[in-house]
Amino acid sequence: MKRTTIHIFAALALLLGLTACTQDEAGFLPEGAEGTPIVFTATGLNPDATATAGTRAPVDGDWEGVQSVAVRMDGTVKAYNVTPSTSDNTGATLTSTDPHYWTNHNNITVTAWWPYTAG
Repeated sequence: MKRTTIHIFAALALLLGLTACTQDEAGFLPEGAEGTPIVFTATGLNPDATATAGTRAPVDGDWEGVQSVAVRMDGTVKAYNVTPSTSDNTGATLTSTDPHYWTNHNNITVTAWWPYTAG
């Protein structure tokens, strides 16, 4: 009897082990052929910051008048529309009709600039 009980518990443990998830973050990204469209939120611009070589940011610390920015990921540049998201225009949401897509959990490098220019 004891031996049967041990075999039953061993079989149940094996069954649970076989049904365990192989990726803890499964379901984090929605099911879709392209992945998840990326929307950016930009905040915290410092109007006292000084430009460094190769960088651009709104010179007065707000997004008023900025209509689009260029966003490069994996060598591809796409236009993102700017919508100021705070009353003082220091924050913005960047969206696109042709967005980049988040397809996995790997680290990526994103570069953005304005005015928008392809390349």
